[in-house]
Amino acid sequence: MKVYQMLRIPKVQLAILLFFIFLSTQTKYSIATSAYLLLASVGFSIAFDLLFAFLRKRRLFMPYAAIVTGLIISLIVAPDVTWYQIATTSAVAMGAKNFLRVSGRHIFNPAAIGLFIGGIVFKQYITWWGVSFQNITHLTLSNAFLFLILLLPIFVSGYRMGRLYVILTFVVAYTVFSHVFTFTFSLSSFITRLADPTIVFFATVMLPEPMTSPMNPERQVLFGLTVAVITQALSFPAVVNSLGAVGLLPDLFIPALLLGNLLFFKSR
Repeated sequence: MKVYQMLRIPKVQLAILLFFIFLSTQTKYSIATSAYLLLASVGFSIAFDLLFAFLRKRRLFMPYAAIVTGLIISLIVAPDVTWYQIATTSAVAMGAKNFLRVSGRHIFNPAAIGLFIGGIVFKQYITWWGVSFQNITHLTLSNAFLFLILLLPIFVSGYRMGRLYVILTFVVAYTVFSHVFTFTFSLSSFITRLADPTIVFFATVMLPEPMTSPMNPERQVLFGLTVAVITQALSFPAVVNSLGAVGLLPDLFIPALLLGNLLFFKSR
């Protein structure tokens, strides 16, 4: 395959944009920490994807999906994880991709299920370290540039993959629900939550994963709305305290996405 043909593949484009986001972390974090996370996450994801594909007796292929999954894991897993924790997370992610299927269709977002299981097994919170500092609350040229880089994946997920409705629905619904359920509202807080970098990354990269999200526009709206509602439900103190106390809630967005994947599995 020629280079220009490869660059037209949405997964390749997304991988390149995620790598740009990774490079932006060098403005805040040491290259040693971030490079370790990147190489371990991508390396283990590729290795396990190829291994599981071999066990399934599939022909050798270019593991674009594993590269994307590894990049996602590297950007949001806790920076202090050990190599075997990353290996376990990657193995679960690629295991779900290869084996957790019904009629050849994926059930769960691979990166999400890997991070969720890994978080529970190792009692490790998901930190979103590589995508949580691009904040434009205090607008500067540097902050605006970093936030623009964070927005780049929407070109692939929203335009190339046709998942713009689910992205917009989730971001708006989650922002509105956050104010309604907390009985607080101001224009500044609304804008701040609307442009929260963690929400932006989740909504533009993880939520619209094409194999586990609806293609139909109406179902996209319902999917985005459902995940937003579940996220808010999980954020109630009673839920956080009960599940968090026993290590079953390493994050709010990830389990909400997985439940959404499950609920919409047959209506994509």
